[in-house]
Amino acid sequence: MPPVEKDTPQAATSPAWFQPTRWSVVLASAQTQAPGAQSAMSELCKTYWQPLYSFARRRGHDHHRAQDMIQGFFLSLIESKSLSRVDPHKGKFRSYLLASLQNHMASEHTRDNAQKRGGGMKIVSLDDEDSDARYNAASFAANLPAETAFEREWAIAALEAAISKLEDDFEKRGKAAVFRALKPYLLGDQPVGAYDKTAAELGLSPGAIRTGVHRLRHDFRMHLRREVAKTVDSPDQIDEEMRHLRTTLGSEK
Repeated sequence: MPPVEKDTPQAATSPAWFQPTRWSVVLASAQTQAPGAQSAMSELCKTYWQPLYSFARRRGHDHHRAQDMIQGFFLSLIESKSLSRVDPHKGKFRSYLLASLQNHMASEHTRDNAQKRGGGMKIVSLDDEDSDARYNAASFAANLPAETAFEREWAIAALEAAISKLEDDFEKRGKAAVFRALKPYLLGDQPVGAYDKTAAELGLSPGAIRTGVHRLRHDFRMHLRREVAKTVDSPDQIDEEMRHLRTTLGSEK
C-alpha cells in the first residue's frame, strides 16, 4: 500500500486547481443532463461501490444481496435526484452516502432487487465476483465494525484511483514500462540494491531511478489530493481529509 506522506498544499489547493474537481460538480450532475454528468455519476459509483458493499457485507448480507442492495441504492439516488438536495456544508460526502445507504437498507424498498429497479439498468459494470473476492481477501474486514470497514475501503479506493490516474499519465507519455518498473516503490520501501536492479532493467543510472521515484511519489500525492478534493466543499478541508485518510490506513506518523 502506498505510503501516504505529509505534504504541503501549495498549488494543490489553489482555486484554479480545486474548482474542476470539487464535489459540487458531482452533485450538479445529479440534476442536469449537462455534458459529463453521466461520467461523473459513473465515477462516483465506481469509487464508492466497494466501501458500500463492504459495509453491507459487515451488516450480515451475503454477496448477491449486498450487490443488489448497492446497485439499487445508486439507482435510487439517481431516480430521486437526492444528491441535488445535499448541503455540502453539513458534513462529509462519504458520511452522507453511508447514512443514505443505512436509510435505504432500513426501508421496505430494499426488498426489491436491482433487476426490478430502473428497468434492469446497471450503474456500474463490474465483475460479478470481484467485490466478493476483494472483500474476502481483506482479512481486516471480518474484524472491524461495518462503519470502520467502510472508512478503510474508502481510503483504499482513493489510493487506487490516484494510482490509476498516475498510470494513465505515464501511458499517455509512452512510458508504461517505466511506471511498471517504478510502481513497487510506491507500495513500500525496496530492499538494498533495488535501485541498481531497476536501473539495469530500464537502461538508466541509479541516480535517474532515485529521481524518478521522487517524482513518482510527488505526482502520486498530487493525484491523491485531487481524489480527496472531490469529496469536500472547500480547499481548506483537504488537509483534514488527508489526515483522516492516513489515520484510517494506520499510517499516521
